Amino acid sequence: MYDETPLNGMSQEIFNNYKKFKQESKILTTSESLKNGLQIILNEFNRMIPIISKDPKRLHDIDQKRILYFRQKGLCPECGKEMRFEVTSSHHGVAHSNGGRTDDLENAVILHVKCHQKLEKRMKKGLLDS
Repeated sequence: MYDETPLNGMSQEIFNNYKKFKQESKILTTSESLKNGLQIILNEFNRMIPIISKDPKRLHDIDQKRILYFRQKGLCPECGKEMRFEVTSSHHGVAHSNGGRTDDLENAVILHVKCHQKLEKRMKKGLLDS
């Protein structure tokens, strides 16, 4: 009974994955069974919490950040204070997800990490246009 039918609300596919995992766990003595069990766990994790793969070109590289830093004379446009280059965060004026390009440095600034977080919070609340 316990291993024959899915629980209420559980799809047959998820139940079948559960059964496969139980079978692999019983074997658990070969590298293949460990690999299969791990793959089942990863598949379930991805099903429950989809992993969003990010575009590797969406982040500014060190040279782009250096250009932004010197263009801004080392000052944070958010608070106006001096920044240490090592602890800065770059920001797209037009979000990458909205078509903002990373290679367009006219669309970017560099900020203190905390200032960037505050800016992003305000943007999420709709208090800013960009």
